[in-house]
Amino acid sequence: MKPREVKPKAQTDRLGFCKGGAQTTVRRYKGLEAKGVLLVDVHVSKLVKPTCQRLVYVGSSRASAYLETIFLSDVSAEEYPALVEQLDTAIEPSPQGVAKWLGMEAQ
Repeated sequence: MKPREVKPKAQTDRLGFCKGGAQTTVRRYKGLEAKGVLLVDVHVSKLVKPTCQRLVYVGSSRASAYLETIFLSDVSAEEYPALVEQLDTAIEPSPQGVAKWLGMEAQ
């Protein structure tokens, strides 16, 4: 049986940008690397789901030099304590606390 060539779903140029466009999904980029990664539309309210946590990890670990993450602040200040409680860990109930838990810096 002849082995077949498997091509990655998202290919990058020599600078690390996606060929054919500047965007792709985290799932398509798994296993690849780029110098800079911009994660957008990360819903704070969905961080309680293990799948979302894994996707944020996979997406952020693709960056070799620069990472910027844009969170969709879909949680009010009053809702942060309940969100943090669902994460089952000691986190400050604020955007800064969640960012620190993710290993990121909130601005």
